[in-house]
Formats: sequence, structure tokens, C-alpha cells
Amino acid sequence: MKRTKKVASIAVVAFLALGLAACGNYEGIVAGKGDTSFTVTTDEEKSEKVEVHLTDITEFSGKISSYEELEEGDQLKVVPVDTTTEFPYILALEVVVEE
Repeated sequence: MKRTKKVASIAVVAFLALGLAACGNYEGIVAGKGDTSFTVTTDEEKSEKVEVHLTDITEFSGKISSYEELEEGDQLKVVPVDTTTEFPYILALEVVVEE
């Protein structure tokens, strides 16, 4: 019985760790801005870019309080909405611009 509980506990911890690893934040610099999305460079060479889309529930914090205040060159962190891996877009739950 103790062995079963131990195996079950390990399985639950492993599942949670995998789930948290898949839900990472994006940090980088704003490289471009559109009407409802923006591009973030996520590496120092500015070669890796991700496009982040806004939703009705996207919140802004740090040095800005709205999308209109976001500017190219801003250093930020994007907390994405938790979606399935098949979902083709990155949706922003929160955008934090460093002050």
C-alpha cells in the first residue's frame, strides 16, 4: 500500500512539473507593434521572435497601463494564456513592462 501511494505521488509531481514547464513566460524586447498584436525578440541576437496577440482580458502593468502606451524597444515579460499545444497563437494574459 505504501508503495502504491509513493508511485502515485511521484506520478502527480511529474505531471505537475511537465504542466508548469509548458506554461513559460516570454521575456524580451518589443520589436514591432500591430493593431492587436506585437512582436517580441526573445534572444540577444534578436533572431528569435514571437508574435503575441491581445485578448479582451489582457492586463498591462509596470510602466504602462494600456496597449497604446507600449513602444518598440520596451523590455517586457508576457504571461501567456494557458492554451493547448495545438492552439496556433500566443495570447497575452498579462504584459509587464519594466520601469
